Amino acid sequence: MKFQQNKTFSHQLINLHASSGMCASFLAYGATLYSLLVPDRHGNLIDVVLGYRDLSRYQKNPDYFGATIGRNANRIKGGQFELNGASYQLAKNDGENNLHSNPGGFDKHLWQAEIFARDYVKGVRFSLVSPAGDCGFPGNLRACVTYTLHDDNSLEVLYHATCDNDTLFNPTNHAYFNLDGEASGNAMNQLLWINASRYTPVDENLIPTGEIAPLDGTPLDFRCEKAIQKDLKAEFESMRAARGFDHNYVLNDPGKLRPVATLRSELNGIKMTLITDRPGLQFYCGGVLDGSAIGKSGKPYQQYAGVCLETQTFPDAIHHRNFPSPILKSGAVFETHTIFHFETLLI
Repeated sequence: MKFQQNKTFSHQLINLHASSGMCASFLAYGATLYSLLVPDRHGNLIDVVLGYRDLSRYQKNPDYFGATIGRNANRIKGGQFELNGASYQLAKNDGENNLHSNPGGFDKHLWQAEIFARDYVKGVRFSLVSPAGDCGFPGNLRACVTYTLHDDNSLEVLYHATCDNDTLFNPTNHAYFNLDGEASGNAMNQLLWINASRYTPVDENLIPTGEIAPLDGTPLDFRCEKAIQKDLKAEFESMRAARGFDHNYVLNDPGKLRPVATLRSELNGIKMTLITDRPGLQFYCGGVLDGSAIGKSGKPYQQYAGVCLETQTFPDAIHHRNFPSPILKSGAVFETHTIFHFETLLI
C-alpha cells in the first residue's frame, strides 16, 4: 500500500501480518505505528490506533499520532538542563517548557528501515543517527526502534541506543488507542487498570513538583478497573490543567518486565495488556484533541477520541534526584522493552 505521492514524500507503508490475523503498519517517517488491526469477538479486524489519511500530515503531526518520541519524551522545565557542568537549552515549544524534544525530535526524522522474519515472528527495525546538538542534546547518539509482531497477537517494541557522550535518553511511543475503532469517536467508555499506587503531582504547567504522592483517594487511581469517563470531570486541580488525565504513574514492581496496565472494550471484547520494564507510565486521555485532525476514515478526531499509555522515565527527571535518572552514560547501552498484547473476550 502506498501513500499518494507529493512534493516531499513518496514512501511506502511497511505492513506486517501475523498468522493469528493481527496486522500492523508502520512509517519510516518518525518510526511511526500507523495502524494496528486486531480481531474482535466477531472476527472483524478493528484498527485500534489513531492516525492521518496521508503521509504529508505527519510532517506537522502536532498530536504525535503513533510516533516514536525522543531523544526525551514528555516535558523538561524551562527547556533547560545541566549535565557534567555544562548547560543545554532546548526549544520552548510548550509555553516556557520543552515537550517531546521538539521541534525536530525523533518524530520529525526519516529513519532507516530493515524488515526481518524469523521463526514465528515478523518485524521491522528502524535506525537513526542523531548527531551532537540535535534538538540541543549533547553526544552523537545511535538509536534503534524494533517492532516485532508475534503470533499471539502481541506487538513488541524494543528501544536500543548508545552515545559517545553523556546525554539524556527517554524514548516512548505516542500511539493513541481506541479499542472500539479509530473512527468510533469517544474512547472514554473503555475500562482501564493501571498497576500503580503512586504518581508524580504537577503544577499548572504540568511540570512535576518533585513529589511522589499516593493515589489513594484521588480520581487518578485506576488500581481497580473502571471506565475512564467515571472520574474524567472530577474536581481535581491538575486534571483541570490537563483537560482530564495527563499524568505520570509511578509503576509498581520497578526494574522487571511486568503487566502495568490493561485497556478493555465492552463493545467488541478487545482487551489490551501493556507490559514493560520502564518505571513510569504517562496516561493521557486526548483532552487537547479538538476535531482539527482528520483521521484515516475521514472523520475528525474530537476531544477524547483516543488514549495514550506512554511507557517512560518520569517527566522532567533531570531536575529531580529522587526520580529515576534519564541520563545515558557515554559508551553505555540503553535497552528497554514494551509489549502491547491483545486478546478477545467473548463476553
